[in-house]
Amino acid sequence: MGFNVKVCDQPQPLCTRRLTGEFNNDNMLERVITWIPDPVLGDKMVEYRWTDYRDVGGGVKLPFHLHAHMGDHPLTGGHNWMDLRVSEIKVNVPDAAQAVPDSVRNAQAPQVQVVKTQLAPGVVLMGGGSHNSVAVEFKDYVVMIEGPLNQQRSLAVIAETKRTFPNKPIRYLVNTHNHFDHLGGVRTFVAEGATVITDDRNRNFYQRVVLAPQQRTLQFDRLSQRPFAPTGPGMAAVQTFTDNYTISDGNQTIELYHVDGLNHSDNMLIAYLPKDKIVINADLYSPPAAGGTLPNVSPNAVALFRNIARLKLDVSQHVPIHGNPGPQADFNRIVAPVAARAPQQGGGGE
Repeated sequence: MGFNVKVCDQPQPLCTRRLTGEFNNDNMLERVITWIPDPVLGDKMVEYRWTDYRDVGGGVKLPFHLHAHMGDHPLTGGHNWMDLRVSEIKVNVPDAAQAVPDSVRNAQAPQVQVVKTQLAPGVVLMGGGSHNSVAVEFKDYVVMIEGPLNQQRSLAVIAETKRTFPNKPIRYLVNTHNHFDHLGGVRTFVAEGATVITDDRNRNFYQRVVLAPQQRTLQFDRLSQRPFAPTGPGMAAVQTFTDNYTISDGNQTIELYHVDGLNHSDNMLIAYLPKDKIVINADLYSPPAAGGTLPNVSPNAVALFRNIARLKLDVSQHVPIHGNPGPQADFNRIVAPVAARAPQQGGGGE
């Protein structure tokens, strides 16, 4: 026995979810599958399973095992993201309900805002959220470093870039690595006409999954509505490199380097602007307030320190995809002593 229903968060036809469910022979809910719109995968499957039902009093049965799975895709597989086993369940416990704080009850969905900060002539940090992008002006075009999160964020960044650098197309989007929060806006920039530049380890995934025609019945995006966009194996939407790559027009230059010795991601790059001595990183180092310190120095920051030394980069300013810019002097003061003590292999968790 089961059910199948479409859930509408907005008036028809803007339905964003659909659900199917299954009951066992005892009429206990065993499985629910839903599909949600994902900026990378399109219609993404999420599955919950409830098993090991036991009597918890008064004839009520509840599951003592919950398993959750998401993201099944013919090329990428899926991900088991929760497996919870309960040792005890109590029902009708006095005063168990928690009051919802007013700040939560009255919270509004955050609005997308782009806050510009000029880092150097023709180099603008597009901040204002949890993730930054950096727009770099060239003679005839703009290069965007990072298109994170989703289409909504990317459209706001694109609009602000057009106001900042009128009549210059965004020709390239530099993507630092393949974690979904950092590539959720890739499709939007490709729909804008940009070529994605990223590590060669990403080529297969980006061409065959991220930029390939996808099932997007729950929420269309701009790329899915533009069939002429250059997507698919061998198409021009993705340009990859192994060790390093340079974008230059004779005046402005961006150097891209693979980050060696990093466990956080094996396809990570950093961007370096030699003219302005700026290095841009994602998930490696977020500077503290000027003159401040960090509660701990991650292995990611140590890996960044060692790669800057290996590449002999002359850095004055660190610009993170998360957080605010900071000077090289603070980076050396904070990270160098830890790097001197750390084992030589790189590292980095989430």
